Order: sequence, then C-alpha cells, then structure tokens
Amino acid sequence: MEIRTADESGVTVMSVSGRLDSVTSGALDTEVKNRIAAGQTRLVLDLSALDYISSAGLRVFLIAARTLRDKGALGLAAPQPMVRQVLEIAGVTSLLKVYGSAADAVAALKS
Repeated sequence: MEIRTADESGVTVMSVSGRLDSVTSGALDTEVKNRIAAGQTRLVLDLSALDYISSAGLRVFLIAARTLRDKGALGLAAPQPMVRQVLEIAGVTSLLKVYGSAADAVAALKS
C-alpha cells in the first residue's frame, strides 16, 4: 500500500493505492491520526487506486469518521467497483459519504 497526501484548498487528500488489509491498515491509521492531531480535520481518502480492502481497512475509515464527527469531515472518493461493493456490503456507504471523484469530495468538504 502507498499513501500520497496533498492539500487541496484546506482539504487534505490522501490517495491510497494497492491493498488495504490487516498488514497495511496500521500505516494508514497512523497517518490519518497524525493528520487529525495536526489539525487537518477535513480529509478525503481517494480510493481510485485501491485494489483491495479488508475489514481492517474499513475499521480505519470508521474510526476516522467517528473521530472527526464533531470537528471535521471525512469523505471517500472514487472507489473502484470491487472496493465499492465491499463498502456497500459492509454498510459503510450508509455511514460515510462516497463521492464520484476526489475533486467532488474536496468541493463538498470545503463548504
């Protein structure tokens, strides 16, 4: 798994690629927690290059959303069909907003 981070108009975009599973989810969890601790409370996770996600990866998303609930926002962007299917089956799409693109997510979280 690889994580690239960029600032887009005050919204932190974290592009996650590869596999997000029990082996790699700790790195994303740490990165997300560090960003939140640094005051970056509007986060977009760009999933367009994510090939696989396990329950460990879903857990990172849910913990981040819960942490940001009252002081920021988390958006998921552009999941590939297989990843989107996992998000839907796990019920994550009813809890977190999923956007068609990172640009759409940034626009929504800026306001």
